[in-house]
Amino acid sequence: MKLIHLLVLALLAMVIAGGCAPAAQPEAEEATVRLRVRTHDGDLLDDTAPLRDGDTALSILQQYCKDNQVQMETNAIGYVTGIDNLYEGDQGEMSGWLVRVNDTFLAVAAGEYELSENDDVEWLYSLDWGMDWGMDWGE
Repeated sequence: MKLIHLLVLALLAMVIAGGCAPAAQPEAEEATVRLRVRTHDGDLLDDTAPLRDGDTALSILQQYCKDNQVQMETNAIGYVTGIDNLYEGDQGEMSGWLVRVNDTFLAVAAGEYELSENDDVEWLYSLDWGMDWGMDWGE
């Protein structure tokens, strides 16, 4: 009987001690961006991607492609030459990849443009140096 009392007291002590522990903090929501890869035939991808500190328009694409086994290639200076086996020049001499963020074409290299939470990053396959997607080279 004494053993049962000791077990009950020990169990009660564990319950009380557990009840005094601080409540677990809810995990902070992960910052994300919307990432799209688009052609005139439709979207090759439309997804969200986790945003890490310092991510750029280029690094977010590279990490997403690596994590999801999507083929992607850049040249020595970081220009995107191919995504999902669609390369610059495949659909004419003026075709290739360009990027815009929040409906604005970048004025700097994709690897220099640092992203913010909830940005909308679009990699676009152009047939005529971006004019088919609304780029104005006079800007």
